[in-house]
Amino acid sequence: MKESRGNQLINIRNPWGQFEWDGDWSDKSPLWTPEIIEDVKAVLDDKDGTFWMSFQDFVNFFRCLNVCRVRNWQENRIRGKFLRITDTEDPTFEHVVSKWYYELNIETEMEMFIGLN
Repeated sequence: MKESRGNQLINIRNPWGQFEWDGDWSDKSPLWTPEIIEDVKAVLDDKDGTFWMSFQDFVNFFRCLNVCRVRNWQENRIRGKFLRITDTEDPTFEHVVSKWYYELNIETEMEMFIGLN
């Protein structure tokens, strides 16, 4: 995840590599400026299986999150879930919440893969 100029962005890799997000902040999105590309070090290749999206779109389109950290070929999984709650005063508005919060304390530099399903 990266934040740049008021935009909260998340970079996702589709492990099957045959679909990429084509909404806001996708590889061909007009929202990208040279400054934001530099800030987040974005690689915008619509055929590499990775894509960017806003954090708000992320919580709207994904229903759960699994965190998988591989170190010395060990895997850790944390189950989570996003809940959609309809606003009682405005039934056309949904709140997306999670009763699970995730905090990762990384003591050494490492590469981490987070799976979303």
